[in-house]
This record gives sequence, C-alpha cells and structure tokens, in this order.
Amino acid sequence: MFKNLEPSEIFDVISMYVEIFGEGPNFFDEVQNLAEWQSVVRSLIDKGYNVFISGLSSKLLSKEIATQLRGRSLSYLLLPFSFREFLRLKNLETKNYYTLEEEGKVKNLLLNYLEEALIQKF
Repeated sequence: MFKNLEPSEIFDVISMYVEIFGEGPNFFDEVQNLAEWQSVVRSLIDKGYNVFISGLSSKLLSKEIATQLRGRSLSYLLLPFSFREFLRLKNLETKNYYTLEEEGKVKNLLLNYLEEALIQKF
C-alpha cells in the first residue's frame, strides 16, 4: 500500500498517524519495500523514536542493516514455532502414543498450524 511513497511522503503519513493516535509509530513491517527506507528509519531514530523493523527479504540481513543504519541497530532472529511448540502453546502434551480422541485433536491442531503458517507466508 505504501511502497510507492516517496521518502518525504512517509513523514507526512507518520504525521497523520500521530494526529490520529497521539504518538508516533514504532514498528514497520516489510520496510525494505519503501524507497530509501534506510534514510527514513535513520531520521526517525535520530528524532528519538524507538524503531522496530521486520521483513522477509535478503535486503534486511543483519549485517546490511547495521551498515545501512550506521551502527544504530540490534538484530534479532525470530523463528516460527515448531509444531511441537505449537502443541505446547495449545496445552497438548506431546507423547509417543495418543488415544483416538487425542489423535483427532493433534490432527485438528496440525491443520490449524498449517493454515496459520500459510497465512503468515502470504
């Protein structure tokens, strides 16, 4: 939606955001799709914003971010849940053998897990 904005227009969007919500945004997802995103993020950091950026592109490799933001960055790799972690989140104990009812729950949760993974991917 915003990927065709010029860098100066991004600041206009941020200004409108502040008018509506009373504070500036601090999280930018898929920021690498914006033209000259590095200079926009650097400017926000210099103005005192705590900025969190995320994306799935090789343009956001931690070494490149540190270079482009001139040392103003901390990188954190966040991996998706494994299915075992997902089951733990849903309070289902993992074990070697399940009753028929438990097996049905595991299969239902597997479908849910795969649907969530597809939604996140797209």
